[in-house]
Amino acid sequence: MTKKMLLIAALSVGSLVFAEGPATTTDYVKIYDQSIGESQQWYINDHCFIYGHDGKWHLYGITDPEPMNPGDEDELVHASCETLDGVWEKEPFALTVRPDLKETYLWAPYVVKDNDVYYMYYCAGGWPNDQHQISIATSKDLYTWKRYEKNPIIVDGYDARDPFVLKDGGRWILYYTATSTPKGGNHVVKAITSTDLLDWSKKPVTVYKDKSTGTWGGPTESPYVIKRGDYYYLLIGPRDMQYRWTSVYKGKDPLKWTDKDYVTKINSHAAEVVRNFNGDWYVSHCGWGQGGVYLAGLEWNDGLDKKATSYDPPVKVAPEKVEANTYRILMKDYRSKMLAGWVGQMVAVTWGFPVEFKYLGKMVPEKDVPKWKPEMINDAFNQDDLYVEMTFLRSMQKRGIDVTTRLAGFDFAESKYPLWHANKAARDNLRKGIAPPDSGHPEFNSHADDIDFQIEADFAGLLSPAMPARAVEIAGRFGSIMNYGDGKYGGLFVAAMYSYAFVENNIEVVVNKALEVVPKQSLYYEAISDTIKWHKQYPDNWEKTWHLINDKYQKNPEYRKTSCDKGDFNIDAKINGAYIVMGLLYGKGNVEDTIVISMRCGQDADCNPSNAAGVLFTMLGMERIHHQYRKYDEDTNFQYTKYDMLSLVDVCEVLARRNVLLAGGKIEVDKFGNEVLIINSKPVKAVPFEDTRNPKPAAKTTYTDWELKQMKK
Repeated sequence: MTKKMLLIAALSVGSLVFAEGPATTTDYVKIYDQSIGESQQWYINDHCFIYGHDGKWHLYGITDPEPMNPGDEDELVHASCETLDGVWEKEPFALTVRPDLKETYLWAPYVVKDNDVYYMYYCAGGWPNDQHQISIATSKDLYTWKRYEKNPIIVDGYDARDPFVLKDGGRWILYYTATSTPKGGNHVVKAITSTDLLDWSKKPVTVYKDKSTGTWGGPTESPYVIKRGDYYYLLIGPRDMQYRWTSVYKGKDPLKWTDKDYVTKINSHAAEVVRNFNGDWYVSHCGWGQGGVYLAGLEWNDGLDKKATSYDPPVKVAPEKVEANTYRILMKDYRSKMLAGWVGQMVAVTWGFPVEFKYLGKMVPEKDVPKWKPEMINDAFNQDDLYVEMTFLRSMQKRGIDVTTRLAGFDFAESKYPLWHANKAARDNLRKGIAPPDSGHPEFNSHADDIDFQIEADFAGLLSPAMPARAVEIAGRFGSIMNYGDGKYGGLFVAAMYSYAFVENNIEVVVNKALEVVPKQSLYYEAISDTIKWHKQYPDNWEKTWHLINDKYQKNPEYRKTSCDKGDFNIDAKINGAYIVMGLLYGKGNVEDTIVISMRCGQDADCNPSNAAGVLFTMLGMERIHHQYRKYDEDTNFQYTKYDMLSLVDVCEVLARRNVLLAGGKIEVDKFGNEVLIINSKPVKAVPFEDTRNPKPAAKTTYTDWELKQMKK
């Protein structure tokens, strides 16, 4: 145990326990709290640790907001850290419940590695309780998990759950808790065996039988087995009315313990044993109302420290070096640029609204360009281009910035405003029970490549100053609700441009850097690359570039195969994304030129300049925006929202603070009393390729009947 862990007394719980057999040697110290960055307290229950090939420890476990609700535990928490006692980074949930596979909740994961594959064993629930499933998911990287096609591997007793896997010689032993009969009976620990971690013996062996009887719960939960020398220790619990203590049994047969083998008990709930690089032993503690996951030092007191064990200390892996830039942005400058990003959207969407989809496959004549009037900006309070993305802001404000796609989809399904194209198709799907990402999948959504999320992705970049990786991660979660492939890439590209606009002063750099997030084999990448290329060839002739884009992405049927309309009307993200970039590149940093050129490209002639102006205004900041674009009403709410301009900016600031911290940054105060965002900006990579012309199979994700009833309330 490091000095750091010993000194954090304020975070400790419990007291020192000394006894024959294994005992804690230090107070428990909190190492991770899922509530950080959330608007409410979350708990972590049954969990596990594994040290990965990426040089990081990984923590997985049950989680949900307090107060405890086991029936609503639909996600498995995932966090990572280079050391057990370091600053753990919250990762996206490892798994989300799949009702279509008869999963009702997700409990008690345990992960082991064999060769280059990680195997996660978890309880997937089931109804009634005698149909509880223990299932498998596999991963190559500890981040992306694929369920085993032959799940479940165990259905046994009354709510069989809490799997643990031990490597014992040439076999694997999977332990789990259950009851002696499907209707209840004695609380027991059972085991099955395997040689390959996938095919398991069909007849489980009862390895421990408790005198107590019942159904749900019981004193044989969370079985954990450690071999030391010739002895096998079995840890199970809880053992008191406070749902806490773990009992320890010691025997020489890994498939048999009795009450006579009892050694001691440890003051821990859902105890997991773990070792650091030095070989020191620790035991963990967690649970409802505990505020996170804790570790305490552990000694075995059995004279077997020099004997072979089933848990050797991990060999430290040098983590892959990831270059990162550190940016310092004054909070007041962040607010100025973020507000400007919203104002830019408002200006351009109202300016271009009169010619929206009035010119299809044609340029808007110069004489038909609307004349800007400062009071026009207030028409933006009724524009769907703005209030729809504020639904996503509200989801993050209410549920946390890392809200799952499933919950974000639930909130979107409850919206009351009119919608069109991919948004409407997605919301219809959601209300029918088709959950994300299937709500945006081409199998269920014929508008998957439409412009919808490209219009709405601005918020993700505005919350992620100089953090393109975070902007893309956030946008990806929301974009999967209504789009797929090129339709989703448009949103990721826009979000990344906003992120870079906080720290870059050259619009060409912003465009080129943001394009790196888009897979090169996608048509969206091709469309933006063509626009950049033709701008270089014809830097002073935007109309020439427009004709080239129109010939290829409007008139060529090969690029219209996924269009929801094959005629003059073209709401594809590809061509409209090109028109955003047209405005930015040919506008050369001039506000009016940027908006008017993007507008005159036609098709979605208000949304495209709105994205372009939002990015440019973010780069400039409010202090550099002419007063004719700043005459918005501070007290008017955006339609269908509770946000006026002041509350909108305040909410964005709160979420941006959390985002900076989650990305490994911090917030300081300089010698003048100014708050400063210290931003850890990691390089961004292209996201996985999706092709709407040849989509991967749908995930078959659905909402439960209970969720649908809540949706309709």
